[in-house]
Amino acid sequence: MKKLLNLALAVFISATSAFANGNGFGTPLVDVRTVAGPNKEMVSVFAKDYPYPVKTIQAAVSERLKSEGLKGKGAKNNFTAYMGTKYNHLWDNNFDLYIGYAGTKTAGTVQVLMSTGYANYVDVRDRQAQKRVAEWLDGLDLTIRNYIHNQKIAEAEDALDDAQKEYDKLVKEKRNLEKDIQENDEAIKRLEAQRTVASATVDAKVLAKEQKEAAKLQDKKTKLSQKLTAVTKDLEKAKNKREKQHDTILDLKNNRPQ
Repeated sequence: MKKLLNLALAVFISATSAFANGNGFGTPLVDVRTVAGPNKEMVSVFAKDYPYPVKTIQAAVSERLKSEGLKGKGAKNNFTAYMGTKYNHLWDNNFDLYIGYAGTKTAGTVQVLMSTGYANYVDVRDRQAQKRVAEWLDGLDLTIRNYIHNQKIAEAEDALDDAQKEYDKLVKEKRNLEKDIQENDEAIKRLEAQRTVASATVDAKVLAKEQKEAAKLQDKKTKLSQKLTAVTKDLEKAKNKREKQHDTILDLKNNRPQ
């Protein structure tokens, strides 16, 4: 009886060692879930949740895979297919890779399914597959954060372009106002030089007309000066806004996710 117990213990230890060394199943190294697969059949997939909008996750992962030379085909049941793929991050040989996405505007999940032929899916209990997929999924967090960061940079650069356009517009407007004021001042000087000296023989209508023209030019000068003051203030604000956007871009570029 004691020999039988020792034999059973030896078998148990051997099996446990096999699991630990990748020859058995053991505790999964990555989350495994059962979902409706690309062909709507129930399949087991590797999965990981992320605290980002699912659309952002999909865009980030798709962009990364494309940069690594993988071309995805149209989505099937929320899975994008990468057929006949050579992707050593996940598998040594050619295989079909299916990446699924699920989630909401606040959080999402990436699902990984690998196949060596039609519906011949890689066993999710395979320890080497678990190890590689776990590392890859963990690395996606930085991929997603970098994608979000790059989007922020792009938005900041667009805002800088808008700020520059507004600044340039105000510079032109200020220049035109200064020109208008100069021309108006010259018109006032000419009128003053040509003003009729009042006397008993001068037609009152002529004097009234000149006075009216002078008042009109002075009124125009006042309005142009007021507008120039307002534009100058707006120009200063636009300048500060432009500089702030420039600093924002530099800060974003110098503080990328790690």
